[in-house]
Amino acid sequence: MDAGARLYFRSVSPERRTRLGRITGEPFDSSLPFPVDWTHALTALAMCWVVALAASPTLAQPHEVTIQVIPPAGYTPEDATLYLSGSGAAFGDWRPDGVAMRRVNDALWTHRHTTEAGTQLRFKVTRGTWNRQAIYQPGTPASDTVVEVTGDTTVTLRPLDWNDTALQSATGTIRYHHNVASPRTRHARDLIVWLPPGYDSEPERRYSVLYIHDGQNVFDRTTSYGGHEWRMDEIADSLI
Repeated sequence: MDAGARLYFRSVSPERRTRLGRITGEPFDSSLPFPVDWTHALTALAMCWVVALAASPTLAQPHEVTIQVIPPAGYTPEDATLYLSGSGAAFGDWRPDGVAMRRVNDALWTHRHTTEAGTQLRFKVTRGTWNRQAIYQPGTPASDTVVEVTGDTTVTLRPLDWNDTALQSATGTIRYHHNVASPRTRHARDLIVWLPPGYDSEPERRYSVLYIHDGQNVFDRTTSYGGHEWRMDEIADSLI
């Protein structure tokens, strides 16, 4: 009889051991009290659980991810605050001002995030709004930074510029009203308004209003998903 069978044999009641002994021919001591033998079984079972839990990846120690941003010198306002905007509540659920970074000095901003191995982090760096995203390649719209967490790591980002100074493709007069709050929306939103030619010179004139959702995609390719704007500003300008 193997060790596992012996353990089970010893853990059952004396009456059942008598029946099993007749079948297996295994010698036994029916005088051993049941609780004493059951203690051996529980001890062995507990040891198995300890080994299994120690090997479980879900109990692995969380890892620290340090994100460092070196802002572009000469293109970052002195009073600017840098933010991370990304997936999950820890990064603001893609609000442009999701989580503020810590300013170490004019040349370095940092943020520390703790998470488990196997987690994918996806985020952008902004100055608080979608038309102030960090860009990393000339002529290229802002892209997501993706980090696959396998252990403690430091990610250092060196933006080339900000899209509000380098890549804007908007046509005409556009005014931005940032972080407009409303009881009907979950988060504050940016309101982007395109004004027709001559709007300021005719203050008494009234204009029709067209409301469009997904405003970051409407006028400017630097804030649009995938870098493809809807060109509503150019179309409206051509019709007036």
